[in-house]
Parts: sequence; C-alpha cells; structure tokens
Amino acid sequence: MAPQGRPGEFREVPGTLRLVSLFLSLESSVSKEGSMVPTDAAPPWPPGPGGMARLIREHDWAATALGPLGGWPASLRTMVDLMLGSGMVMCLMWGRGGVAIYNDACARSIGQRHPAALGRPARETWADLRPTWEPLFERAWSGEEAEMRDRHLRSPGGARPEGWFDLTCTPVRTAGRVEGVLFIVRETTARVQAEHARKATEARLRESEARYRTLFEQLEESQRLRTAMLEVLPMGLALLGTDGQVLLSNLAWDRFIPSRRIPSRDLDRGWRWRASDDKGRPIAPHDYPVARALRAERCLPGIRFLYTDDSGDEIWTNVAAVPLVDAQGRVTGAVSIIMDIDAATRAEAALREREARQAFLLALGDALRVQDDEDGMIRAAAGLLGRHLGASRILFSEFYKAGGAADIVHEWRADGTRPFPAGMGPKDREGPILDDLRAGRTVQVEDTRAPAGARPDLAALAERGVGALLGVPLVVGGALVGTLSVHQDAPRRWSDDDAALVQEVAERLWADLVRARAETALRVSEARLSEAFRIQTVGVMFWSKDYLLIDMNDALLRMTGFTRDEAFGKTWAEFTPPEFHEASRRAVEEVLTRGESTPYEKPYVRKDGSRWWGLFAARRIGEEVVEFVLDITERREAEDRLRQSEERFRTIVETARDHAIFTTDLEGRIETWPAGAEAVFGWSAHEAVGQLMDMTFTPEDRANGVPEKERQEAREKGHAPNVRWHLRKDGTRVFIEGVDRPLTASDGTVTGFLKVGQDVTARRAVEAALRESEARFRQFGEASADVLWIRDRDSLAFEYVSPAFEAVYGTRIGDVLGGNHIRRWIEMIVPEDREKVLETVRRVRDGEPVLHSFRVLRGDGQIRRIRNTDFPLVDAEGRVQRIGGIAHDATEEVELQERLQVLVAELQHRSRNLVGVVKAITERTLATSDTLKDFGDRFRPRLDALGRVNGLLSRLEDGARITFDQLLQTELAAHGVLDGESHGTAISLEGPGGIRLRSATVQTFALALHELTTNALKYGALSRPGGQLEVRWRLVPGKGTEGRLRVDWRETRPRAADPGASPDRAGNGQPGARRRGYGRELIERALPYQLGAETLYEMAPEGVRCTIVVPVSSTLDVAFSSQGNPEG
Repeated sequence: MAPQGRPGEFREVPGTLRLVSLFLSLESSVSKEGSMVPTDAAPPWPPGPGGMARLIREHDWAATALGPLGGWPASLRTMVDLMLGSGMVMCLMWGRGGVAIYNDACARSIGQRHPAALGRPARETWADLRPTWEPLFERAWSGEEAEMRDRHLRSPGGARPEGWFDLTCTPVRTAGRVEGVLFIVRETTARVQAEHARKATEARLRESEARYRTLFEQLEESQRLRTAMLEVLPMGLALLGTDGQVLLSNLAWDRFIPSRRIPSRDLDRGWRWRASDDKGRPIAPHDYPVARALRAERCLPGIRFLYTDDSGDEIWTNVAAVPLVDAQGRVTGAVSIIMDIDAATRAEAALREREARQAFLLALGDALRVQDDEDGMIRAAAGLLGRHLGASRILFSEFYKAGGAADIVHEWRADGTRPFPAGMGPKDREGPILDDLRAGRTVQVEDTRAPAGARPDLAALAERGVGALLGVPLVVGGALVGTLSVHQDAPRRWSDDDAALVQEVAERLWADLVRARAETALRVSEARLSEAFRIQTVGVMFWSKDYLLIDMNDALLRMTGFTRDEAFGKTWAEFTPPEFHEASRRAVEEVLTRGESTPYEKPYVRKDGSRWWGLFAARRIGEEVVEFVLDITERREAEDRLRQSEERFRTIVETARDHAIFTTDLEGRIETWPAGAEAVFGWSAHEAVGQLMDMTFTPEDRANGVPEKERQEAREKGHAPNVRWHLRKDGTRVFIEGVDRPLTASDGTVTGFLKVGQDVTARRAVEAALRESEARFRQFGEASADVLWIRDRDSLAFEYVSPAFEAVYGTRIGDVLGGNHIRRWIEMIVPEDREKVLETVRRVRDGEPVLHSFRVLRGDGQIRRIRNTDFPLVDAEGRVQRIGGIAHDATEEVELQERLQVLVAELQHRSRNLVGVVKAITERTLATSDTLKDFGDRFRPRLDALGRVNGLLSRLEDGARITFDQLLQTELAAHGVLDGESHGTAISLEGPGGIRLRSATVQTFALALHELTTNALKYGALSRPGGQLEVRWRLVPGKGTEGRLRVDWRETRPRAADPGASPDRAGNGQPGARRRGYGRELIERALPYQLGAETLYEMAPEGVRCTIVVPVSSTLDVAFSSQGNPEG
C-alpha cells in the first residue's frame, strides 16, 4: 500500500529533498556535450574517523522514526555535521518524539546512557530528567529559543555524580517548520561551587571579626584575660610597651615578627610589610596599626598587609591594634593582633575573576545571539574580548584549503593602536608560530623583543609594533581552519586564564559562525529547490521501486485532475490507456537496465476519463524513479489540425478568439495574423504582417535572444515550447502557453514557423489567488493551539487536520489517517463518551452546529478533556458537503475548577473547627475567671496561641502537616524562652524532628502547650533563676498500625503552685484553697475527649510532671515528614 498524504498539508518538503538529490545527481553526471554518464557512488556519511560518526553510520536507522540515512533531509544532515565538528556538548532531538543524535563530547558526558541513547526517543533515555529538559524542548518546538541557567543535575551513571549546567535549546527548521531541537550544554559547576565557597568564607570572616571584636573589648576592660587569650586565640596576639617593646606574644604573632620588633621601627624587616589606602597610595610606617595605637588611636578592624616571609612567599594578613590606657587616660601600651587571611583573600580574588569571566561569557553569548551576519558576530566577539583583556589588538583569521592561505577576516584595535599590515597574515609568519598553531597548540609570546626568544617570525611581529602575542588555533578534523590572536603593544605576561578565555571565545565564535553559515546555505538551497519543484509547466512524479506513485507536484495534479490523496499509490498502468501499456513497459525496462529512459510520448487518462498527451522522461535515483512530463496535448492537437484540410484549418484559426495562431518566415517576420492573434496581442493584421514577431516578446527576452533561440529549437527538435510572458500593443503583459513548430516543404525543408499560444493570464491569476488562500489557511492552522479539522460529510474521512492535533491527542496525525478515520479517532475517546460523541456527529451531519465536550485517553496515559465546536459546511445550494470543528484542550481549566471546589470545602472545614475551639476556650475561660479583666488577661494569650497555630496551618502546602517540633518551638519562642539569654540554658528539648500532627488535633494540642509554658513562666521552672525545664518526645506504637506521640514535660527545682490555678486565690476570689485551673482541666479532660489522648498530670515535690500520648497518623512511617526521621 502506498503511503498516504495528510489532508490539508502541502508536501513540497519531501519533493524538494528528492529534487535536491536529482539535481545533484544530474549536475555530476552531465558531460560537456549534454550526454548522461554514470556517477560514482557517494562517500559514506557522516564522514570522519570520530567515534560518534562511526556509530551513526553503522546504526540501524531504518528501525527508527528517522528512516535510513539516505532519506534524511538536508537540514538534519547539516545539523549532524555541525555537531560532530564541535567540541561542545550537543544533542539533537529530531521529530516530535525527540529521537536523539549527539556528538562525541555529549557521549562522554552522559556516561552509562551511551551508546544505548543513540537513535532512541529522549523520553525513554532521559526519563529521570524529563522535568528538566522537556519544558525547554516544548518551548523550542513552538519556535522560540529557550535556556536554563545553573541547573543542578544528578547523574549517577555519568562522568561525575552531580554538577551545575547551562542548557540552551534552539529550534531546527525545514522549510520554515520546526523539525527538531538542538540542545547545547555548558557546565558551570566550577563557578557555582566557587560562589558557594565565597559565601562560606565571608560567613567565617564575619564570625571571626565578631569574635575578636568582642575580645578587644574584654581586653580593654580586664587585663587579667591576657594569658588565657594568648593560649586560645587562633591569631597572632602581642602585648606591647609604650616604646614598642614586646612584653608578651604568642607563637602565631612571632611567626610574622620573628625579630620581635614592630614593623614601623624595624629597619631590617620593615620592607616586608606593604599596605595601601583606598586610593592605592602606600601607607607610611608611622600610620601602621601599632604606631597609631601608641598614639592612643584605635585601629579596628585593622589594615590589610601583604607580608613577604623569609622564603619569598607573599601572605595576606589583617593587622589591628588598640591602645591600653590607665585610669587617667594615659597610654600604657598597646595590643597588636595579626590574622592570616591569605586563603580567604585569594579565594575572593579567584571568585571575582571567575565571576568576571562568567559575566563576560554571558555577555558574549547575548552579543552573538542578536547578530544577523557573520561580520557582526566577529566584530562583537573581538570587541568584547579586546576590551575585557585590555588588549591593543584582536585579529580573527580564517584558513582556506586552497593553498593553505589565510585572510585576516576582522581586526579590532584599541584607541591609539596602529592598524596591522593587511599583507601580513598567519601564512607570512611561517616558522614555530604557525607550526604550533597547525599542531593545535596555543602560542604565548610575552616579549617579541627578548634576546632569548629572537626568531625571524618574532622579529617580523616586533617590527610591526607587536610587543606580546597570544594566539589560539581553531582545528576541525585535524586541519587548522582559523586563529584568534591577541596583540599587546608592550610586553605582557599571559596567564593560563587568559589563554583559556581566548580559546573558549574562539570556539564559541566558530560554532556560531558554522551554525549561521549552515542555516544560511540551507535556507537558500531549500528556497531555490522548493521554487523549482513548484514549476507550473512540467509535471514531476516519484515512483517507488514497485512503481507505485509516492509523490508528485501540483503541475501533474493539474494535468491529471486527481487530488493528491487520490493519486497516491496508483501505478503507471492506471494512468495509461491499454493500447500504450507496451510502450510504457519498454520505458520501464530501459530505466531498470540503463538507469534512464529515452524521452517518449504517450497519452494519460484524466480523472474524468479524458486523455491528455505528455512527453515523458524518467531517471532512477537509488531505489526510486523520478519522471518528468511535459503536457504536449496542445502540440499534438495542433499537429492533428495541421494534417487536416487547409479550409478547416483556416476556419479554426479565424474563429479561435482566445488563441494566437499565426505564421512567420524563417527570420521571424509575421506572414499571417488571424483574428485570434489580434484579440490576444492587440495589433491588427495590417499593423502586424511584415513585422518581426519579436515585438510580442518582453524587452528582457529580446535582450537575451529568446526569439532566435525558440526558432532554433523548433528547427532542431521539431517544436519549441512557448510558455512565458509576452507583450501586448498597449504595453500590458499577457501570459502565453503555446508552442512554436516549423513549417516544412514536401522535401522537408523548413520554410517558416507556426506559433500557437493560449492566453492563460486570467487562469494564472486565479491559480495564484488560490495558492495564496491555501497558504493563509495553512499558516492559520499551523499557528493555532486548538485543533482545526474538516471531514467529508458522507465518509467522515479527514480532509484536513491542523498540526495541533499531535500535541492535544498525543499521537501522530498519520496514525489517525491510516485506515478508517472515524474509527481511529473514536478509539482515542474514553468508552463512556463515545456514544455521545457519535450522536453529536450525526446532528452536525444533519446541519446543526453543536458545542460539546468529551475525554480522550492519550498514548502516554494522560486523560485530556476536549471542548469541541462542530459545525456544518454547506455548498451554494445549502447542502452539507463537509463538517468542520475546533477542538480545544480544556483539561487545565477543568482541573482548576475542581481544585477550587476542594479548597473551598477545606476552608469551610477548618473554619468550623476553629469556631468550635474558640467557643470552648471562651466557655472555659469564663468559667474560671472572676472578673472581666481576669477573663481578658487569660483569654488573650490563649487566643494568641490559637492564632499562632493557625498561622502555621495557613503556610502549609497541599497535603503537608505541622510537625510537633515546629509547634513546640513556635510556642516557646512566642514566650521568649528560646532567645538564648534569659532562659536559653534552662530549657532542654530532645526528640526527633518532623513528626507530623493531624490537622484536626493541632489547635487543641497547641492550647495545652501554651498553658504548660505560661504556668512554667509564672509559677514553675522558668519563674526564677536556677529552674530547669525538660521536654522529651518520641514515637511509640499504638493500636495496630497507628502511630502515637509521647510527650514528657518535666520541671525541676522551682517552688511553684499548681500550674492549673493561681497560687493565692481560692474559688471565691479570696486567698485560701486552690481550685482546678483551665490548663489542667484542658490536659486531663479535653485532650482525652477531643483527641483520644492519654494524659498524666501531677505536682511532684520537685515540680510539674505531665505526660501526653496522642495519635499522630495511621502508620508509623507516614508520621515523619521529608525532613524528619525516627532517630532524631
């Protein structure tokens, strides 16, 4: 069965790609005389010895959605060549299914996934990372470029278990349509880890500064701490007399001052200490920290010095000093502190440099992305690099294979730098420099004038004002293709970071240049060949190896009258009248044996049964055959008319008003000019006869000698097609489809020419308008996120389905178009909705527009809710010929409505619980209060506690729970007992984190903790110094799989009254017997009743003892949140 086309789609792209192969084959096989010669077999593709190139060549692509390599489109082959030539990590996901093709750099980075990932859908290979890459893929598939910065990924099977990466996704188009997505991955692990390290270092520095600032204050207040500080401080510390004499110091201080003389007074070693102020001016010794301290000035937090030790190593230090004064304010000495901050300082500097480099590369990427041409890319990259490095000149050169020559493509210069001589490129610097570049080695020359490095090539550079050189090569496939060079007018020491940065800029620039060139070439090629395939006068057919029609152009469809779907799968015998089958078989045999057929003529049968004549020529391309046909029906008919009598011919000529039929002599002078020619061209017979027929040709055709060439072709071949624009008398143009034939005498001598042409100007305008209308409809359908469809009213077969079908229904359109369209479509609908949908279709077929909804089950298991608007399409008489519709994916809208209903129900449930708890608090507080003030003092804290727990509830995500340690710490913190000052050491909390509480129990449980805390502060362990509160909790088994939380509250040493009652008030408001308080009643009665808890409350001699055991979940496992664990 021949492959079927998609209704509503244009198939120019497959035909274009086959035409590419045909033109390339013809171009390589036509000799100078125009004869056809066999062509050599194409070299293996993709070329190159690389591992991925070999795997792609050897892979069984016929078993994938891409098909055999030979059938791949030019856009796909170009992108594969681009990836294999790049050193960056690249992966191409082709087609809607995302079939993966990648380069060697990507193969190394994906670890154990390689080589199984090649040729497989990305959703299978990278299923674990799908939430990361799929949104980028979808955005790129929609036509926009997408990127993700500093994404943290884990890959146990990769080269390293985790890392940070930048991902960029770019759509790859064929004929303006997205066919694939290119992923480019850049690792940023070093930069991100450096940022983390910088933040950690800053935190340690802040902690250290706070620590020694406190120590300074203690030093000034108490000299007794000197010895202790010297022993414990991790920094250099010394006590100095008023004359700078060292009275006391530790080993850390002596490490930097081995002479025991302060630097400001040490003539031998003072040079080892260097420091500058904010403006970069050196700090004089008399302003060193100790010198200032001895003048009663405080030098805090200190000054950064670069110290050079005895081995020559430079160490960054922070030096601070404070004066010591007596009761009268006189300076009695000073304290000197030296802190080694070398590691932190250098880490900060390295981080700043990495950040600057990353920012530069980001700016470079942004600058290259907005450029439209190659020159703009090179200018942007060279300018950014030159300014970033502070260079004098940047040169970008390209090498060409012919003779190995190189051109300086672009030169950037800093202000004041003279131009580099145009005649001197890398080719002129033959010697070690060019040898290194060809070998792929970076060239670093710090001083071209240095005697030790005197060489002719360096001397040539020095003569042209180059003091230092840094050059990086661009090597592709083992050959040097270009260089990026940095010049400095003066000698310069190049760092490894400089070389790495220039190398990365060169590689990124080259990758973007290759991509831009490939895209430009692809667009030009596709546009050119697509236009050629749309030629209106020559029909093009593609036959399978079994001679089934698999593709054709619009010209052939116009010739035969068939639609594209009707023509697919037909054989040549179905088009050819039986009496011409034998001639066709001979042509087929000729193609099979010789590879091409001799042009021959035969009639074809149109859809309506009529016949038309064609001139056929076929050629084999691989396993397929392409055949060209020229409609020669008019020529054949003209020949038949010529064989009839002169009278009949004259009658036809005189009555034909829409055809121009006239004769000329050998030189092209008009001899006869019938009424039809006058009607078409506007000249009368009197005006035309005797004139050259060239006057009917356009000026450009006359300038190109077309009239003479047409007559020559007609003389040599017996006819010459005349299908082109012509000129009328009034200067307007008319399009003629016709032929020029020679008139011969009885002896065969050519005596003149007969020209027959039809005015098809109006028909061409109608055809152009139709094509434009079809293009607009196709663009509308392709841009719509909803599915647009049209069915035949009787068969219900799809005539058009927009591309959004695949995204909404989750399957390829071709899967539905094969076989029975309505049955394939109905099978996607969930069974419960099918009968309703079929009934809707019946109503629409009867002429009723309907709005309805149904559910579909996608291949990936998703159920999508479709809102369909169906309507009839009628003809001029009002009869329903087709039915159309718009399908909208309303899944997210329906789910949002259902979600809102759940949230409203949850809000109502929590509101009822809250009202019940407030009511209970109010009633119990009223029952235990003597006055309104007493009620207010008790009621407000309890209401605040309730508010805090509700605040916790309101911040939870769906399905989350408040944990016990959250609840306890919130309550204690609200009473100020976890502030680390007044009660920080009097409280001991011990238990596992993350034990989740039932939402229905949280409010009552929080009130119990509030009462215990309040009473402890008023009368218990926290009411005076020396008290101790211990709270321990753990999970214990309950009934069956039920988990229970056990909380033990222990207060020791305070002498407090019953926490449930005021210590000095009786039930009648007078001092005397105590009454049972709200807190105790809540614990002993409310918790068991409302929460099913077990409680024990007692007043022991050493203080309150309270135990609460409450259910937390149906099983022990789910009692822990994602952060907690049973071990604490």
